[in-house]
Amino acid sequence: MLSAAQELGLDTHVSLPLHRDEFRQRSVEDGGRRWVQHFDRVMAAARTVDEVDLSAHDDWYLRGNDVLLDQALALRDELDQTAQVLAMAVRVGSGSGAQSATDDFAASARTRSSPSSTSTPPSAPNARPSS
Repeated sequence: MLSAAQELGLDTHVSLPLHRDEFRQRSVEDGGRRWVQHFDRVMAAARTVDEVDLSAHDDWYLRGNDVLLDQALALRDELDQTAQVLAMAVRVGSGSGAQSATDDFAASARTRSSPSSTSTPPSAPNARPSS
């Protein structure tokens, strides 16, 4: 979704729960070379990239959801206090089974009274570009 927003010419603001290099290593590199290249392009095109070091926590990826929402709300307040923050997430897979980090993000957004939308593509076997 971030790259689609960038292709539309929209300013993008990225919030990472770890320093960029550590996030890349822990959450991106296992997707292969094309996914790493995609990540690097999106980061280079972002208007801002905020990095928060949550590496001391085993659940850094879940805590990162709250940081992301906090920063979205702060940016909204800085730019236009009357604007509404819309949280969007895409969950790859059937949507059944254990609670995912995506589910946690959507639930956190709903708790904060932000409209949220979670989509499960009908035929998305792998959201990451293949190597």
